[in-house]
Amino acid sequence: MTFIDSVIYFFTVEGSTLKNVIVSIIEIIFVILLSHVIILVGNKIAEKTIRRRSPGKREDKKIMTVLTLTKSIIKYVVYFLAGVAILSIIGLKNTVISVITTAGVGGIAVGIGARSLISDTINGFLILLDDEFSVGDLVKIKDYTGVVDSISIRTTKLILDNNAKVIIPNGNITEVINYSRSLYNEYIDFTLPITASAERAGELILSCAEQYIKDNDVKPGKVRYLGTVSSTEALKVLRLELFVEDKNRAEHSRDIRNLVIDRLVEEGLYSK
Repeated sequence: MTFIDSVIYFFTVEGSTLKNVIVSIIEIIFVILLSHVIILVGNKIAEKTIRRRSPGKREDKKIMTVLTLTKSIIKYVVYFLAGVAILSIIGLKNTVISVITTAGVGGIAVGIGARSLISDTINGFLILLDDEFSVGDLVKIKDYTGVVDSISIRTTKLILDNNAKVIIPNGNITEVINYSRSLYNEYIDFTLPITASAERAGELILSCAEQYIKDNDVKPGKVRYLGTVSSTEALKVLRLELFVEDKNRAEHSRDIRNLVIDRLVEEGLYSK
């Protein structure tokens, strides 16, 4: 019996009385509602269990990653079981078993395109086991740079600088640059007249940067003045190296630059 034949048989008087139809609809609704309840309860239990230990920021990121992946697994497993239950209610249980027996599980998997699902799922577990990145990390995947919003059994979601959300299948993640796992070097250049005192300018640049780091609690809070890196007959370029590990490195770089320039203008070493 084909799927269409089963549906027609189910909704005809010959195949089922009106009472049986109503009962079956109620059972389907019950299965759907029960599935949502199981997912909610399962998520609560998983969250309570996984959150028992979160001693630090780094561990808390790993906990969030495990939690999102666990919730995703719970959802897909419950949806699968609910689907099987609904098929049984409408009389397709024997048909499904017959097709699986005839074609084999492997043939069904290929037929419905589960190959990509398996690839995404396996890669998702490998990402977690290898600790390549966690929720909250700043990463670059393919051509996208953003903060990891969530990692599910199938996909990884990034939030970009413009607040756009990118969804990347885990199976497509072959190379990752994680900016949150090591110090990131940010270079800030200041172009001054050739006659300006490089020594005095260097003192102001370094003191302004150090004061900004102290006032804003920038981590790890390291700066280094590199001096003159290039020059022409009229101008010279002084460079400051900033070490940061958080996603706001561009903001810190901009704010330090503006602060230093205002100070250099006050000292008559820079003209806007």
